[in-house]
Amino acid sequence: MLGQITFDIPLIGAQWDDCRPQKEGEQNVFWILQLTDKLMTLYHPDSYDNPEAWSNCGWFIYLQAVE
Repeated sequence: MLGQITFDIPLIGAQWDDCRPQKEGEQNVFWILQLTDKLMTLYHPDSYDNPEAWSNCGWFIYLQAVE
């Protein structure tokens, strides 16, 4: 994990985030797994208590820059 990023609005595709639904006005914290000049991979875990428990439910989002 490279770090974390927080949004107070749901991200694109949030309707498929069944593990921890995102809500407008709430702190939606994502872990940054990959970050390059063209790609960012985020993970929205269902629990922040045990970051080593990757077997828990979570939601991945892949963002790619386009020109």
